[in-house]
Amino acid sequence: IEPSKCHLILEDPELIPLADELLGKHGVNITLQGERHIGAVLGSDTFRKVFVEKKINKWVEDIEILAEIAKEDPHAALCAYNIGLSQRWKFVQRTIEGISELFQPLEDAIKNTLIPALCGKQITLLERKIFALPYRHGLTSLRAHKHKHKLYCIVWRNGNLKSN
Repeated sequence: IEPSKCHLILEDPELIPLADELLGKHGVNITLQGERHIGAVLGSDTFRKVFVEKKINKWVEDIEILAEIAKEDPHAALCAYNIGLSQRWKFVQRTIEGISELFQPLEDAIKNTLIPALCGKQITLLERKIFALPYRHGLTSLRAHKHKHKLYCIVWRNGNLKSN
């Protein structure tokens, strides 16, 4: 183990002197905030929120670029979205707890920028829900929030496409 690659995340600031005495001399990094770990993040709520917000801001920029591509080549843009871009936030959603409300800017970018570029018009809330249905239902699978997927599938399977 390389101590310089190890991070000790403490909740209690009073433990810093003891941790520094025991591990600091070996090069272990000691923090109260948090640290990135295999693409996710461990640490305080504030640290996790800042980490995820930075990622989401980058993904919103990526959605805007993809929307420009969609105007010329909608199929390529949709493939890039589903095979590449959306996989980034699916991983973050699986590995970081309690962040679903942070994804609203991404949802807004998908609804207000990407989908209109793909279909040539602004869409309604009901149409947005339909666009979020997965490929296996013959649709686009354009979704930002993991937790909404099950609701959309239930609505589709029951043949009830009313807005909730």
